[in-house]
Amino acid sequence: MIKNYYQILGVDQNATQEEIKQAYRLYAKKFHPDLHNNDNFFKEKFEEINEAHTILSDEGKRKLYDFLKDKPTESKIYNSPQPQQSQPNKKNFLYFIDENYYVSGEKITEKNIHFDYFIKDIKDVVYKIRPSYILVSIGILILLLGIKMASSSHDDPKFFAYIILIPIGIFLLFSKTQSITLIYKNGKKYSVITKWDNMKKIATAIQQAIRENGTA
Repeated sequence: MIKNYYQILGVDQNATQEEIKQAYRLYAKKFHPDLHNNDNFFKEKFEEINEAHTILSDEGKRKLYDFLKDKPTESKIYNSPQPQQSQPNKKNFLYFIDENYYVSGEKITEKNIHFDYFIKDIKDVVYKIRPSYILVSIGILILLLGIKMASSSHDDPKFFAYIILIPIGIFLLFSKTQSITLIYKNGKKYSVITKWDNMKKIATAIQQAIRENGTA
């Protein structure tokens, strides 16, 4: 079977030309290699997106593609020859992406420091929610300061400002953070991320990537 160009662009088979154009612009911008240090994974994805747009934006090619796409034998309807694939290449499958990280079937990449963790070397990933010790420590200091200042400054015009410090300190006492720890096959552990954004989604993506690619 040939590639599912509708799936590549994230549109329905009955999508209008305007919807196809909008999807192409969105994905072309998101996966442009220039935004990802010309990483080979994004180069391949970008070429695939362009290929899908070339076919689906041309009504004649799209009609022929719709006719042939569910046939068991792939037909050449492209402008250039395409490699035939009997199985999807999971190594190039994108499990997760945001402005800081992406997870493919081959690796986890921290884009801000240009560092890769290879899926084949990883045995498991542990996701945890734990107290933010730094914020909790700050909260204790603010709470004690607020109590001390408020109890000794009843006639001070800043009394209510000191009172406000107390709930702020209490709020910080319950601060949480999330972390992901990679467990390597050689027994080593490495804490990758300790911030809130998308932690659980990233951990789930890594687990799926390990499950589908980790033995390769």
